[in-house]
Amino acid sequence: MDDKSLLTVNVVTPDGVVYDNTTDLAVCKTTLGEVGIMPNRVPLLASLAIDEVRVKTGEDSFDEIAVSGG
Repeated sequence: MDDKSLLTVNVVTPDGVVYDNTTDLAVCKTTLGEVGIMPNRVPLLASLAIDEVRVKTGEDSFDEIAVSGG
């Protein structure tokens, strides 16, 4: 069994969940710049910019989810 820590990434709209996955890296753009989020790091609270959230799904692959703030 893999003991690697993972993040759960959910993108939710008023209509419900549009994305749900686990990863070891999510990259998003905040109103102050780009940030990479990893499991078991310092908690973060930031406003998202209108951009995309990139969620690592493999060694060199990412899911790209468009967001309009949050």
